[in-house]
Amino acid sequence: MKKINVSIILLTLNGGEKFRKVLKMVFKQTYKNFETIIIDSSSIDNTLEYAKRYPIKIFKIPRSDFGHGKTRNLGAKLARGRYLVYLSQDAIPTDNNWLGNLLVNLKIENVAGVFGRQIANGTANPLDFFNYKEDYPNIRKIFSIKNYEQNNVIFSDVNSAVKKSVILKYPYPENIPVGEDMGWAIDIIKKNYKLIYEPTAVVIHSHKFSLINTFKIYFDQGVSFTQIYQQGNSTYLMLNNKRKFINKIKYLFKNHKYLWILISLVTDTIKLLSLMLGKHYQKLPIFLIKHFSDYPNYWVQIRKY
Repeated sequence: MKKINVSIILLTLNGGEKFRKVLKMVFKQTYKNFETIIIDSSSIDNTLEYAKRYPIKIFKIPRSDFGHGKTRNLGAKLARGRYLVYLSQDAIPTDNNWLGNLLVNLKIENVAGVFGRQIANGTANPLDFFNYKEDYPNIRKIFSIKNYEQNNVIFSDVNSAVKKSVILKYPYPENIPVGEDMGWAIDIIKKNYKLIYEPTAVVIHSHKFSLINTFKIYFDQGVSFTQIYQQGNSTYLMLNNKRKFINKIKYLFKNHKYLWILISLVTDTIKLLSLMLGKHYQKLPIFLIKHFSDYPNYWVQIRKY
C-alpha cells in the first residue's frame, strides 16, 4: 500500500454547488500524494452522490453527533497521512498550488500548523471585503509565544494544515460550540509551538449572514470565549478589535461607502451585545440559550454530562 503523506479532511452537510467546485480544485492540485476523507453529517442533498465520483473515503455521522472540535478530532483518528489538511466545504482553492503552498511550512520542526489566506467572493459586501482583507492580508506571518497578542492571531481551520502527531497529542477542544481552531491555536502557542500564516495558499470563502445569523454566531463565540480565555488575559483582543474598527471606518470613508458606515455601526452593536450575552450564558435559562445559539445540539450534548 502506498504511503500517504497528507489527509485532506472535509466536514460536509448539504454542500451544494460550492462543494462541487471545492472538490474539482482539490483534485487539480499539483501535489498528488494525498487521501481525501469526508465526514458527512447526514446530508439530504446530492453532496455524497457527487463526492462518490472521486476517490474519497466517506464516513457518515448523525447530525446530532457533529461538533466542530469533536468531528475534526475524529478526522485526525481516521487519517493515514502525517499531515492533516482541514478545508471547509465552501472554501474553494484558487489555483493548483494551494495544497503545496500550505504544506511546505510544516517541514519546519517547531511549526504545529499553518493557515492560508481567505478572500471574499465577488458578491461580498464592502464590510465583508474589508474584514477578509484585514484578517487575511497578503503578508506571511509567524506566530509564537512572543508575538501572538500583538499580531492578533486568527488561526482558521477553514483553510489549514496541521501535523497529525500534534493534533493527536493536543486535540481540538470539544467543550465549546465554535472557535475550536482559535482555542487550539492559543493553547498550542503557549506550549511553545509556532503557527504560520501562508498568504500564497488561497481560498475563496465568504458568507452572507442576516442580522439573526450574526447574533447567533457571536453568541456562540461569546460562550466559547469563556472557555478559551478562562485562564488567560484577553484584554489584547479588545485593543486589536478597536484598531480594526478604526481601520474599517477609514476604509469606508475613503471608498465613499457612507451608508455602510451606518450599517457597520448597527452590525457591530449587535455583535457586541450577542458576544456579551454569550459570555454570560450561565445566567440565562437553557431554553433561551438554545434559542440564541446557532448550535442547539451542542447544548443537548452538554446536558448529557
